[in-house]
Amino acid sequence: MNPVEIESFELMAPHVVDPFWLAKVGRGSHAAVAEPGADHVVLLGVRLQFRPGSTVPPAGVDLRVWVGANRYFRCATVTSLDAAAAARKTAHTQAELERRNKLDQARAEAEAFNARLRLPVRWDVGIKDVLSGLSASSWGDGRGKKTVEHIYLKEPLREARLVRQAGDLLCTSAAGSNGKRWSVQISSSAFDGEGKPFRPKVTCVACLKLAGRWVGASRQQRPLGTAQIYVLRMVCPEWPTKQPDSRSERVLKTLEARSLAYESSGRWYISPKGRQALAAHDEAAPRA
Repeated sequence: MNPVEIESFELMAPHVVDPFWLAKVGRGSHAAVAEPGADHVVLLGVRLQFRPGSTVPPAGVDLRVWVGANRYFRCATVTSLDAAAAARKTAHTQAELERRNKLDQARAEAEAFNARLRLPVRWDVGIKDVLSGLSASSWGDGRGKKTVEHIYLKEPLREARLVRQAGDLLCTSAAGSNGKRWSVQISSSAFDGEGKPFRPKVTCVACLKLAGRWVGASRQQRPLGTAQIYVLRMVCPEWPTKQPDSRSERVLKTLEARSLAYESSGRWYISPKGRQALAAHDEAAPRA
């Protein structure tokens, strides 16, 4: 429905018309003028009569004529058509602005919500694609009516009995139902009002339940485990009075790079060879 209603007037063509003329005027709209005191309009040499009993436009105004329904021609003033076009443009602009604001709001909400999920490993948002979402009659993004946004792990995760590998979804594992993986695209993205991609809000109930242990958590606030305390005391004997320096942190990262230690959920775990390397480091470290 147009934002502004256009007042149009019905015209009748002669019973017999030139088919070439009809083919010419049957496309688009054409200019005409309402003659003073006349009950008709001349369109490309053919007289079109106003329908008896109907209203007629003011004399002398510019008109646009087009073919309407039921084989009747219709006409309207150029002024009313221009006003309707301007109203449609304004309505379209307003609708586009509202659409962009809605997308920007969705991005802000998603970023604020996902920021609370402080998992100890890198992660993204992904989906379990379905074959129907890749058919010719779909959007081709692998989504279905029941598709939800999952936490897609990019690194291995070990937390007590929860063990996941890189590429798993938090709620499932490779041994479970990570999805059929009909397509190579697993990560999910949405777009804001400017067309820039962002990570959509996680909506999988199972993922959110498992991620609840990390909601709002930070590594500084988590309690230290026995292995971490041991490592900290090895690299920094004055701990907890003194925090590890940058050199000690580099040692831990070096051990991690050599697969002699790894960090998970803010805790350091170390192998026997890593403990030997730490002991050697402790003996070589200068004493105050």
